[in-house]
Amino acid sequence: MTRPTVGATSTQRQLRSASSTPSACSSMERISSDSGWSVSRPTSKTATVHAIWGEDDARTREVAEKVSIPNVASSPEEAVADASIVFVVSRHGGMHLDLARVAINARKPVFVDKPFTVTPDDAREFVTLAEGAGVPMVSFSTLRYGSDTVDFKRRMSEIGPVRYASYTGPAMRQNHYGGLIFYSIHTVELMLHLHGIDVNSIYAIEHPAGVEKSNITATCSYNDGTLITLALIGDGAYHFHKRAIGSEGVIDSSDDERDLSGNAASFGTAVGEAASKPSTSMSRGMAADHYPNGVREAVQVLRGERTSDISPEQMIRVIQVCNAIEESLNTGRAINPSEL
Repeated sequence: MTRPTVGATSTQRQLRSASSTPSACSSMERISSDSGWSVSRPTSKTATVHAIWGEDDARTREVAEKVSIPNVASSPEEAVADASIVFVVSRHGGMHLDLARVAINARKPVFVDKPFTVTPDDAREFVTLAEGAGVPMVSFSTLRYGSDTVDFKRRMSEIGPVRYASYTGPAMRQNHYGGLIFYSIHTVELMLHLHGIDVNSIYAIEHPAGVEKSNITATCSYNDGTLITLALIGDGAYHFHKRAIGSEGVIDSSDDERDLSGNAASFGTAVGEAASKPSTSMSRGMAADHYPNGVREAVQVLRGERTSDISPEQMIRVIQVCNAIEESLNTGRAINPSEL
């Protein structure tokens, strides 16, 4: 169960639609504004953002002009009417089901930004709705498609069975976007992507407890004996880190880190800290490629060019794990995420 949080502002509800050609999308640019909007635009003719809708019409028009989106819709229904696929990209996951319902009812394939939902019940309803309508739907953190994560997974296969790993990422329990699940979703999804979804126990600690800025550790036990530690950092630099210890070696993500300064700025804006900065290693690395790779994956899946490697069970489990961390913090007990 997540703690009550302040509702998202009107500028956080957003839906965009895209018209696309049969060829693969080669590159998409992610642009984050100072109010948390995120809009992708093509740098080739393979996919075009056709329309955008948001509750704040003035802000929506500002974003549309900035990234050359030709149509500002007056309603979600208008935004999806002529689209081939639809992206739902509000920051607050609690808004995603209702926004995506418009696209699903119109039989339009839909990508849902992370977090998929805020609660496991909404996640299950989401999957049932899309499957019942026969509409392709996918949701994921684009970090899983970054070159550094792809290479880390390859290197994991070279160090023998991995029975311990640790993952670090930014997160704040107190925010306007659904609580801890906002942004911790990235670190949780990396764990599930690299180790599978068979987590049977999660025990979490927050320190200092109940303050605006705190750090959280979550110990995640797997059915096969694997133990994972998640470090969710609210009082520290914006930083993602991966380490895995296998029977024949250790791998670390330090040498693979990409420049995530743009992500850090967006996160800082979301939590009200304009000065939020990435760690030194992340601001000096190569340009991050998870956004273009992730958008390319979403477009290809939704156009039916390939099958997604993310199952409905995975999309639901990541929400269950995030809720299990919160439940453990609230109760002081270990929680089985599959029971939520």
